[in-house]
Amino acid sequence: MRFSSPTILTLVLLTACAGAKPPEMQHEMCPTAAGYKPPWISTLDLSSPLVGQAWDAHTHALVARDWVETPALPETRFVLLGEKHDNPDHHLLQALALKRILGVKRHPAVLFEQIDLDLQPAIDAYLMQPNATVDGLEPVLEWKKRGWPEWSLYRPIFEVVMTAHLKILATGLGHELIRAVVKQGIGALPAELAARLHLERPLAPELEASLDAELEASHCGFLPADKVAPMRLAQRVKDALMADLMLAHDTPDGAVLIAGNGHVRSDRGVPWYLHATRPEAHVLSVSFVEVEHGVTEPAAYAADQPADVLVFTPRLDDDDPCAEFQHPK
Repeated sequence: MRFSSPTILTLVLLTACAGAKPPEMQHEMCPTAAGYKPPWISTLDLSSPLVGQAWDAHTHALVARDWVETPALPETRFVLLGEKHDNPDHHLLQALALKRILGVKRHPAVLFEQIDLDLQPAIDAYLMQPNATVDGLEPVLEWKKRGWPEWSLYRPIFEVVMTAHLKILATGLGHELIRAVVKQGIGALPAELAARLHLERPLAPELEASLDAELEASHCGFLPADKVAPMRLAQRVKDALMADLMLAHDTPDGAVLIAGNGHVRSDRGVPWYLHATRPEAHVLSVSFVEVEHGVTEPAAYAADQPADVLVFTPRLDDDDPCAEFQHPK
């Protein structure tokens, strides 16, 4: 069962208005008579009418901002908070959403795409130390070494998680094992893990085609044809593993996943695997989406990024992600 209610804005857009505000969250978002107007960090197309709005995929409508005046947190067991990895506003919104969940006395496990499984023992040991700090966690996570955007972008999320003593859980297989899956197939995984992921369950042809198109686009047209199927398998392994770990670490208060928008998409991402394993699961996927210049129709974004709720933010930059492919160093 998927959650369907525009009260999601209470979760996403009004988080900062509930309870105390930690000092590091300087981009607080509260309603005013003029509406929802946060001081965004990203600024491109800030004037877009979509910025700050949320699109409910079930009602096919923008959610009225004044709905947030009657706070109501959705009772959703599995919440997936998407992101564009390098957009700081997306991480602030994720942190604020977590804080709002805590505000109604829920204490979910929090899983991260950005943390590889091999680091879990070190994380657990560090968090048991009485003097553990957020910034002390960074070297434990080998953040810079693992190639993620600056720690400062993700720090607000970990601040909320550590302050509330929530469980931090890894979901990443690591680059070496993913490369092995691409080269060798499912046999590269430990047998017990491969069996748990149930990858024999096929995606519908149109969803498989959609995934292939996304992979080709992300490689700017330079992905060889014989690599598409192996890359598709690698993506499916990542999504299935995240779903498996959310179910394995489900708490009485549920679980929250922090991951890229591609993983939280409701049609073939992690939600697909959650429902395949537990059809009755209550799942809410939220994608934080950068607006595109001149594109003001929410349905256009929903077609490319299916999710239960899309929250629109300004764009961080206009850098061409394909420039490196076209002009390699």
